[in-house]
Amino acid sequence: MPTLTDEEQEFMDSPITPEEIDAVLKNLKPHKAPGPDGFTAEFYRKFKEPLMPYMTRLFNDIIKGAPSPKPGPTPK
Repeated sequence: MPTLTDEEQEFMDSPITPEEIDAVLKNLKPHKAPGPDGFTAEFYRKFKEPLMPYMTRLFNDIIKGAPSPKPGPTPK
């Protein structure tokens, strides 16, 4: 079975960075919502600067074992 090198393991164990999130945002399909909140990739790109600290903390908390937030009610 393949194993990770020490360098690969260190990378996998490191926190998610704003640069990694930015790279993902750039590759999202523009009119698709990447999650259950219904916000499109365009929304996340437009409000990237004010949202980035919150997204970075959220994703890092989740990989440390914190529960992911529950989606709120769907707007009508």
